Amino acid sequence: MFHIPPKELVPVALGAFRGAIETDGTMLETQRETINSIASMFGDNQFDVAEATVLEPDAVAAQMSDPAFRQQLIQAMVVLAFFEHPPSRERSARIAAYARALNVDEKSVRVIHDYAENHMKRMVLDSYRETAVAQWEKAFIKEEGLSTVIKNVLATFHKGEAPKLAAKFTALEQCPPGSLGRKFWEMYSSRKWPFPGQDGGVPEAISVHDWVHILSGYEPNMIGEIQVNAFMAAGSSKPTGFSTMVLALGLYEAGAFKIPNIPQSEGHVMEEANAPAALADAIRRGSATNEDILEGIDHWALKDESVLELRERFNIVDKDEPTPTVDVGL
Repeated sequence: MFHIPPKELVPVALGAFRGAIETDGTMLETQRETINSIASMFGDNQFDVAEATVLEPDAVAAQMSDPAFRQQLIQAMVVLAFFEHPPSRERSARIAAYARALNVDEKSVRVIHDYAENHMKRMVLDSYRETAVAQWEKAFIKEEGLSTVIKNVLATFHKGEAPKLAAKFTALEQCPPGSLGRKFWEMYSSRKWPFPGQDGGVPEAISVHDWVHILSGYEPNMIGEIQVNAFMAAGSSKPTGFSTMVLALGLYEAGAFKIPNIPQSEGHVMEEANAPAALADAIRRGSATNEDILEGIDHWALKDESVLELRERFNIVDKDEPTPTVDVGL
């Protein structure tokens, strides 16, 4: 969950970013724009990280005592490190040094270390194991049976189908116009995506975040995937929320690995025009929600309800982007 820092902590965070990210005396423009966009988003002032005083780990620890802000700072460093392809070993080591000084046990620091060391298989495993996907698979085994889950996974690799599961998804066509379920069905059908259980369909656990695409209004393209994951992480109180964001950065920003039937990215998504501001706005919107939109609600129980009414109920505020993006919930 994103915690809005008091104004006096903003210069501390900016100084920490310079200390962790500028290990060779420079900062990528994408990193600078992202830091400034997020820092300015919740206050009246415009900030420029380039003007901040560099703060070493011990100095940051002395001025930042709240564990929530400490962890959020390290998580932000990890996000920024993903904008390099790959980050340097020195960058990875500096982030780890800040984590130690702040007494933060953040699993994503290990993921950045994997990336810097070019351990891609380990990077995938370290990213995936901290997400909620594995927990959902266990839940689906209890709800639908081991056989259905196995058939669903085999269908992903074009080795069979799970008709009963597929029927559950295709029936969403019958939901009322403008409803959550109908919009889910439309998103898949308009793109000619197979549903979970159909030949080539993604595992049901992977599809869970697609409900959030509809509720948040982010299109399932490269920048939209980063936005929806930032939105989810900013509104989640569980560590799995940020872990899912890390997995998305590995997939779409780094282009470091591939998941079956998920579009492969060449990376560098955050270098697109206005991408840093779009990311910052997704964090703003996610932090405003009054429920965890990924793990805190039963999407299937809400399938017949209006997307617009659900957005109002969960305080999903309107977008405020320099370059407007498609809203798949409308």
